[in-house]
Amino acid sequence: MNKEHILFMLAIVLSLANIFLLHLNTSITGNVLVSSRVVVLGDCYFTLRPGWNQVSLCGNETNYSVKELMKQIEGEYRYVLKWDEPSQKFLVYSPRAANPEFEYLDYNESFFILFTGSEKEYLGSDVEFGDLNISTTKGWNALPFPYQFNSTIQKVLSYTPSYRYALKWDNVTQRFLIYSPRSAVPEFTVIRMGEGFFLLTYDKSFVYYNVSYLES
Repeated sequence: MNKEHILFMLAIVLSLANIFLLHLNTSITGNVLVSSRVVVLGDCYFTLRPGWNQVSLCGNETNYSVKELMKQIEGEYRYVLKWDEPSQKFLVYSPRAANPEFEYLDYNESFFILFTGSEKEYLGSDVEFGDLNISTTKGWNALPFPYQFNSTIQKVLSYTPSYRYALKWDNVTQRFLIYSPRSAVPEFTVIRMGEGFFLLTYDKSFVYYNVSYLES
């Protein structure tokens, strides 16, 4: 991994750390009443854990506003981060901000949530996506895995002509795992429902999601 890629990873980790520290410094501590309840899982769900979570929507939603998508975890998250490919930096959404930097998400991207609650399942729409062709830009791209099954990163990227690294955030260890097509033993190969990943491409390109192949 060259210096440019190491600095990018360091910049992302420092960005997440700085936002988390800002949250700690501005939070008001208090008692939280937690009630036991049974959650009925549909076909589209993923686990949110305390800290940062990189996620994507595994079902086609009817409303992509951040406010609407975060309703089921209202009061349990502090920030949502969206990667802006042209500027190669994060945009920040805070439910406390009068004018957040963005207000809508899209199915063709993954995003970060700073989750402050106890571990829970996020329930998404059961309306499935078909085949998708998502354009990428030169540099880093925050891509989704928008399906209701698991697959491998090799299958996801099998149609992509040129890329160098894929990074997947581990919400347990709170760090990136690295996949390189040149590595004999990459840090991850499985991509699960509701996860997202960063992809470094050499030029404008695309990721083609062939559902039949991904499921095979």
